[in-house]
Amino acid sequence: MEKLGTLSDYLHTQGVNEKTPEATIEEHKKAYWKSYHKQYYQQRKKVYHRFTLRLDQNEYKRLHYYAQQHQGKKMTSFIKAAALAYLEQNYVPRQPKLLQEITIQIRKIGNVINQVVQSLHRTAKRKGMTGAYAEEGDLK
Repeated sequence: MEKLGTLSDYLHTQGVNEKTPEATIEEHKKAYWKSYHKQYYQQRKKVYHRFTLRLDQNEYKRLHYYAQQHQGKKMTSFIKAAALAYLEQNYVPRQPKLLQEITIQIRKIGNVINQVVQSLHRTAKRKGMTGAYAEEGDLK
């Protein structure tokens, strides 16, 4: 199937001009959009895969509840994210922004700890002590 051009190109190929009745133009537009959508969905089928999942009322309520707990995600987005997280032995955070903020804070704490350790090492080197051979009293 060859790629469909723009609407104006399509109308031009159909022989539409200023003298064409409005009803005919509308019919051509309808035909264009019909073929455009058909081509779009056929192309989309090649890229995306689709499947159907049947749930009983209880399963649906549970999944809906959990989807709402995860920042009101749509059910399909939540199911896809949860399935992939399960396969990758990962998890789906309920509040991704909060998780990101906590991660930033932990990294800041790690940086401070690294700075303290580097400072201790510099102090030990100045006093001529190295690693495990330095006595406890000398580091104070």
